Amino acid sequence: MSQRSRNYRRIRFRSVDRRNRTFLVSGLTLLVVSKIADVVTTAVGLLFIPGITELNPIAQSVFQSMGTVVGVVVFGFTVVFCTATVVELGGCELYRQTGSEAATVCLRFGAYGTLSMIYSYAAYQNAVLIADNVSIWLLL
Repeated sequence: MSQRSRNYRRIRFRSVDRRNRTFLVSGLTLLVVSKIADVVTTAVGLLFIPGITELNPIAQSVFQSMGTVVGVVVFGFTVVFCTATVVELGGCELYRQTGSEAATVCLRFGAYGTLSMIYSYAAYQNAVLIADNVSIWLLL
């Protein structure tokens, strides 16, 4: 193998490793921010808007047993922690099996990106419900 080929290979692997770390940090940040938005809008809706209930039966039982605010925070933290643990352990195993850092980038992008979109949509829907109820109160 020529010196030029070895240098190219090192540069290429460094760039993949940099992308891998970038998706780890930015993916986790996006996941945490979107989950915080979901947690805040859920807590506000459940505490201050009469008639709004949690549709997730598991989350609803946690909220009832621990209280709304504590339950929402604990449930949100648990979901993010478990997601990150599964994705990162899965990424390690995927790298061990395939040797491809690009595959771990795709795993992180898919898992963190998909869940962030779901939590963002849930936060948006919660905010719309809250805004609808607030505007009705202002009209009365």
